[in-house]
Amino acid sequence: MERDSHHYPLPQRYEKETEAIFTALPHTVAHSSEIASARDFVVRELNGQSALLSRGTDGVVRAFRNVCRHCGMKLVDAPHGCKRRFLCPYHASSYDAEGRFINAPHFDEGFPALQKQDLS
Repeated sequence: MERDSHHYPLPQRYEKETEAIFTALPHTVAHSSEIASARDFVVRELNGQSALLSRGTDGVVRAFRNVCRHCGMKLVDAPHGCKRRFLCPYHASSYDAEGRFINAPHFDEGFPALQKQDLS
């Protein structure tokens, strides 16, 4: 079956293929050697969203959206590195390499009804 090449660059076709391929199927986004040690991380753009891959102190690699849960601010701008804590530049909320919410300024006084473990 022969098709003219004008079918391929259509924005609608691109969006349909992107949805079918990049959101429905698993993909390799990093090699384990890029995050070989505890607290190593890499940031990748996946389907228009920033993803943060981090190796925890337990040796497990986890993937998160690279945003603070509070206001959606990007946590990490660097493409890779090693961090003990990921700190939101907007309100200073902090998360560890396992994705657990650690603290925010005045958290205990300002949000007494919230449990930190529910915000990871």
